[in-house]
Amino acid sequence: NLAIGTNEVELEIKAEDGNTKAYTITVKRKGIDTITLSAKNTTYTGSMVAANTATATSGTGITYTYYSTTNCSGTALSGAPTNVGNYSVKAVSSGNGDYEAGSKCVTHTITKGTPTISLTAKTAEATGSAITANAATAKNPNGSSVTLTYSYTYYSNNTCTTALSSTPSTAGTYYVKATSTATTNLNSASSSCVTHTINKNTNNNLSSLSIS
Repeated sequence: NLAIGTNEVELEIKAEDGNTKAYTITVKRKGIDTITLSAKNTTYTGSMVAANTATATSGTGITYTYYSTTNCSGTALSGAPTNVGNYSVKAVSSGNGDYEAGSKCVTHTITKGTPTISLTAKTAEATGSAITANAATAKNPNGSSVTLTYSYTYYSNNTCTTALSSTPSTAGTYYVKATSTATTNLNSASSSCVTHTINKNTNNNLSSLSIS
């Protein structure tokens, strides 16, 4: 069997008169490049998710093509995907003098990530109406800002385990947590438990206050 690459083969030719002559010929055999690439299963970050790094027996460069299907069929995507989904990626080597270009297709899965929810403590004076928490903010796992929808739960204890039935309005020290609504890319998540303080109103004009 010929090895991949350049091989020297010795031939001995015998003529009809019995004379022999030796020849050395060079034979080049190309192999099919073997690509090693493992499937990827990771969570959404807010950034493009590239494939795991592939290697080729030839040691040549590799290009990656992504698909919205799981078997590298259909129209290729314009680049690595960002959003949650079941994708696939094909790694193709460039080949060289010893190897024909090779390829391998593997699945490329992105599942939901978890945002970081931030909520700052609030201190306000009583108005006679419910005092709502400061607006929560969120960041994707990659640290970029993301707009989400929140619900706020108010508590009477600093571990945020005893919930109030409604948003507080009377003077006192309360606590609050913000919880985001899940999206197609992000799980629901909650902020830490922060203080929510309502002080007595110092305005001398109390006509608008509801005092019991």
